[in-house]
Amino acid sequence: QGNEVSAEGTVSLVNPLGQAEQVQLEASAGSQRSGTFSLAYQLPRFAGTDNSALELRAFQSLQSHQRHASFSEMQRGVSAAVHTPAAGTSVGYELSWREVSGATGKDHACSNAVREQLGNRLKSAVFASAATPDRRAFDSMGVRP
Repeated sequence: QGNEVSAEGTVSLVNPLGQAEQVQLEASAGSQRSGTFSLAYQLPRFAGTDNSALELRAFQSLQSHQRHASFSEMQRGVSAAVHTPAAGTSVGYELSWREVSGATGKDHACSNAVREQLGNRLKSAVFASAATPDRRAFDSMGVRP
């Protein structure tokens, strides 16, 4: 975000339980109170097949827009997805809790659009994606050239 300084790190464990799985921890922190955290578990041979993979993920994200727009957004959640690399498809579900907080007062007032979003919200989404034969991806929102 603009002139924010950040640091990122990733730690991966491959095959810790002997099932060809991968456990990955990712984290980042920024100087403007922004940061992300993600813990993922990936099982490449899901449901006894070699052509589908399961991914479970827990995450947290904090985005600070205080400097330019007088609000911050925190999102925490979990997701599950099944990927079929040979077919280039993925389908999954995400459930997250979103909190938007804003600075109010004489010097730092949020816009009306931000005020309408202040507070806590539960977000739920089903997602799907696929790739064309030349591997260009398109998602459930439509084809993007």
